[in-house]
Amino acid sequence: MLSGRAKAAIARSAYALSVLLLVLLGAGAAWACTLFSLAGSGVAGGGTLLVKNRDWHPVQAQRLVLVTPGDGYRYLGLFAEGGGASGLKAGVNEAGLAVVSATAGSVPREARKGGPGMGGLLRRLLTRCGSVAAAVARADLFSRGRPCLFLLSDRQEVARVEVAPGGRYAVSRTVDGVLWQTNHYLEPALADANVRIGASSRARAARIAGLLGDLPRPANLAALLALSRDTADGPENGIWRTGGRPRAARTVATFAVAMPPSGPGRLYLRLADPGTPEWTRTIPLDAAAFSGNTPAP
Repeated sequence: MLSGRAKAAIARSAYALSVLLLVLLGAGAAWACTLFSLAGSGVAGGGTLLVKNRDWHPVQAQRLVLVTPGDGYRYLGLFAEGGGASGLKAGVNEAGLAVVSATAGSVPREARKGGPGMGGLLRRLLTRCGSVAAAVARADLFSRGRPCLFLLSDRQEVARVEVAPGGRYAVSRTVDGVLWQTNHYLEPALADANVRIGASSRARAARIAGLLGDLPRPANLAALLALSRDTADGPENGIWRTGGRPRAARTVATFAVAMPPSGPGRLYLRLADPGTPEWTRTIPLDAAAFSGNTPAP
């Protein structure tokens, strides 16, 4: 029979494990973003449209920052600070390449460790690549990266890149169609990497696919931004999540890029940081935007 001390030790271990599981499950709920895009004839005036809704616990501050590397393209990046998972979350560079990311929440946390993380891959893509074609050709980056999910756009096309454990990755590209992403793998070749698909990721994937399928064409940026505000599936599963509890994950930003076939594009940014008024701007992506004359929150 176990002694009283042994029973107490087991109870403490069980309690610690339950707390750890709650923390991991709670953190997993925050790893939620909805990404979607449109290219070609479905875009009013041509070109591409790209949108990211970023979800996180309401504990971070976010900033739009102009980054001027010593070598490579300058870019406007959305950075998050504090509350864990800080760093670069989305960006668009002076060549017209936009890259947004989402966590591969269907992969256990331990399997997402090692190799360059999302911020590192985002930074490398934005500074080193001037087009979708150049970005998706960087097998050296994707094959060494942690499991994560990306949408990319330039003036002609959009692409989805899903990075799985073990150096595997898959790419879908279109010059005339739609692509979207939530927090699990959609590519059939990587379906086995989905250890556990969250209910919110499934719901948001189905919802954004349906909204894009029903979207009147040709569509402009305003039409896609209207989709980004959709709350039909409730506080936890909506495209724009409001959170069911005070500290629950919710949508804290929309980062959207409209890139025409020629001429300056536009960056739309909506920030919903906790305890501050919402901040919304539409910024022309002209020479001034990449010279330090861009408004920032």
